[in-house]
Amino acid sequence: MNFNEKNKKLKTYITLLDDIGQKDFLMPIEEIRLGNQFAELKDPELLKSALLVDKYLDHKNFHVKRVIAIAFRSLEIFDDAKINQAMGRFLSDSAHWVVHDAIWYFKNAKTTDKQIIETIKDLSVKTPLTDEQLAETPPSSDPTVNMKWMADKTLGILK
Repeated sequence: MNFNEKNKKLKTYITLLDDIGQKDFLMPIEEIRLGNQFAELKDPELLKSALLVDKYLDHKNFHVKRVIAIAFRSLEIFDDAKINQAMGRFLSDSAHWVVHDAIWYFKNAKTTDKQIIETIKDLSVKTPLTDEQLAETPPSSDPTVNMKWMADKTLGILK
């Protein structure tokens, strides 16, 4: 894909991302699809300049941040400081789905960053689940349950 084709697709995907930012409800498959479309551009510098900006990293709609986390996890570039910083920022997001996706990114990255691992440990330890939540089996529709499961799974892999 040449430069012009990539830019045309990027503009289309950015428009879709902006549209997602206006929605209260979105099916996870839509987040996954758009995140993967961004990743399929296979241009980390283009994606970082378009997506790793405050407009999206601080977006009020958690679906936007999930698309970004999915895109960079799917891109599979885990040694980039700017991407890692953004995913680290997502670990403290108020939306547990965003945190879940950031943890998943670091799981796939097989991170050795002690601060990131400590943050994931804190999330695991400090996320109490109710008896009802403990009775659920993966995958759950409950973002808190999924975040805790992903934290525990990631810690098991990173040991």
